[in-house]
Amino acid sequence: MALTDRRDARSRTKSLTAAFWVLTLLFAYAFVGLLFWWSAPGYLAAASVLTYLWWKRRRRSRFAIAFGAVCALWAGMAWALSGWALVVPTSIPVDSIGARWVDCGSVVRPVPADELTVMSDEPDEEVTQSHPVPPSWMEEKCAETLFYRGSRAAGVALIGVFAAARVVGHVVSRAGPRAAAAGTIA
Repeated sequence: MALTDRRDARSRTKSLTAAFWVLTLLFAYAFVGLLFWWSAPGYLAAASVLTYLWWKRRRRSRFAIAFGAVCALWAGMAWALSGWALVVPTSIPVDSIGARWVDCGSVVRPVPADELTVMSDEPDEEVTQSHPVPPSWMEEKCAETLFYRGSRAAGVALIGVFAAARVVGHVVSRAGPRAAAAGTIA
């Protein structure tokens, strides 16, 4: 009887939880610059499978609220970071050394191509260009920067979605066989 009690006390989702968080941390690490086109769909598929299996095996533990709160913090931070990446303006440097840049705007409000200009740190000083920057280069580099930022924001938001699924799984109690057989009360 003691052996049965100990076996019931073990977590049935420990390996699924570990695999999910390792996968999530690897995906987040890939955002440092190693992100290829296949990593976001790969993360979506693998995290979906792990989340589905976790939902099937989960049971409420005495730390469910604490784990849910940590997952809620993760989800909130991911969504806040994603929103920040979408609305905060960005700029690109013109020179490798110097204080000239081009303001590109934000992902949701980009600067139109005909309004892209070279700017300087010195407010009173006129921007002198020994080598003029072609408008096509400014437009291309701004578009690349904004696309990069938008795709990273979408990936971080995806991490937030899976963390939110974990929040719901930790906080909502699982219906047992009796509750499922009795049906829902309207």
